[in-house]
Amino acid sequence: MKLLIVPDKFKGTLSSEGAAEVICRAIKHLRPTDVECKKIAIADGGDGSLALLGAGMPIVTCSAHDALGRARECRYAFDGERAVVESAEVIGLAMLAEEERSPLTASSYGLGEVIAHALRRGAKRIDVALGGVATSDCGVGMLRALGTIFRNSHQQIITPSIVDYQKIDSIDINNLLNNIRGVDFRALCDVRNPLLGPEGAAATYAPQKGATPAEVALIEQFATHLVEISRSATHLNSGSGAAGGLGWALMEFLGAQIVSGAEEIARLSGLEEAVAEADLVITGEGRIDSQSEQGKVVGHICALCERYSKPCVLYCGEALTPIADCYALTDHYTREEALSNAESLLFSLVTQTIEPYLLK
Repeated sequence: MKLLIVPDKFKGTLSSEGAAEVICRAIKHLRPTDVECKKIAIADGGDGSLALLGAGMPIVTCSAHDALGRARECRYAFDGERAVVESAEVIGLAMLAEEERSPLTASSYGLGEVIAHALRRGAKRIDVALGGVATSDCGVGMLRALGTIFRNSHQQIITPSIVDYQKIDSIDINNLLNNIRGVDFRALCDVRNPLLGPEGAAATYAPQKGATPAEVALIEQFATHLVEISRSATHLNSGSGAAGGLGWALMEFLGAQIVSGAEEIARLSGLEEAVAEADLVITGEGRIDSQSEQGKVVGHICALCERYSKPCVLYCGEALTPIADCYALTDHYTREEALSNAESLLFSLVTQTIEPYLLK
């Protein structure tokens, strides 16, 4: 029996590769001889995308700042023509302790620093993987690092902030345009949300970054103000709400093309061909929720399984929406237990539940 094991990361506990290894080991424990496990590491534009999108490319390091403004060494891939930058590698939410989360002040400035480094090295195409960031600043920090100037009503240069968003009166992109001339940008996105509204960046993702309801409302007002100043409709585009509004900034000011991160990585990894050849597909991620089918890895894999009429089993840390043949650690253990002992508990869950699927 040919098994394809292709989970996304269990954020904060297991990488994509790590989760696949645990699932494979559990299956081999039950059926050591008559199953063939093929493992594919996967991502959707969030954490872990650099290794997949930049596979085979030289890695460059540069100094930049994390979401809280702390200097650190950051990595990106660069082959002399094309650069691959992972937002989560620079300003990732996973890099912060829970008590450090600061959705009103966390900045995307460091991401702009890494992009600027790639520009100085002569990059002509820059792929920016979005997802897993700690910021909700709609890319304002990134834009500042790339030369954009924000002014108040007195034409004074200001450092814009979410809290004092009313002070932003104009956005001067002349330096930015000079700095990015002749460069093509792609934003590899893991979601389809627009920038504003009940399905937008603030309402959907800011709470995950520690925002209170009052802070969510303030972030929405900030984003709305930026849209009014820019006087365009890119905020309506699918994916403009990705990564705290970075999707919007990349489209609006850098002319980036939005690309499905899950589909691009799947194409590079030969995922569709592997699904077509498998007898059973096993996927999953840390949390299954309403977003899982909206550009995330799990949704893309489930769609491929449906297309090729392949049975699919899902494993996750917790499931917030019902999905057939989905098994969650929190159905059997507390959330704290699942987070602190994910590897052994996932192994146990697989051994307890997978056998019926191996008999089909």
